[in-house]
Amino acid sequence: MLVCVTDPVKKTESLNTHICYRVRTQIRGAIVSDVERRYNNFKLLTEQLADELPGVIVPPLPDSQAIGRFTPEFVEQRRQALEVFIRRVLAHDELSGTDTLRSFLNEPVFRST
Repeated sequence: MLVCVTDPVKKTESLNTHICYRVRTQIRGAIVSDVERRYNNFKLLTEQLADELPGVIVPPLPDSQAIGRFTPEFVEQRRQALEVFIRRVLAHDELSGTDTLRSFLNEPVFRST
C-alpha cells in the first residue's frame, strides 16, 4: 500500500482559511481511496490513535504555524512532512491496523469518534 499526500489547495470558508491536501491510497498501482484532509484532520488522527492505543507512541506531526502558513514554501514543507508522518503510521505494526486509520484514509469526512 502506498499513501501520498498531494495537491495542497488554499480554501476559504466564511472567515476560516486553510489548506486542504489530497490523501491518495494506492494498492498495486490502483487508487483505492482519494480523500481531502486538512492539518486539523491529521491532528485529530494523532489524538484518536493515542486514545485508542494508550502507551503506543504515535509519530509526531509537523508543528503548526500561524504566520506564513500560506507561503508556497511552507505549504510544500508541510505536505512533505505530513506524507512522512502518514507513512510512519502505516509502517507501525499496531497503528496501521486501526479502524481510526482506516477511516482517515477512506471516509469522505473524518471526524472525532
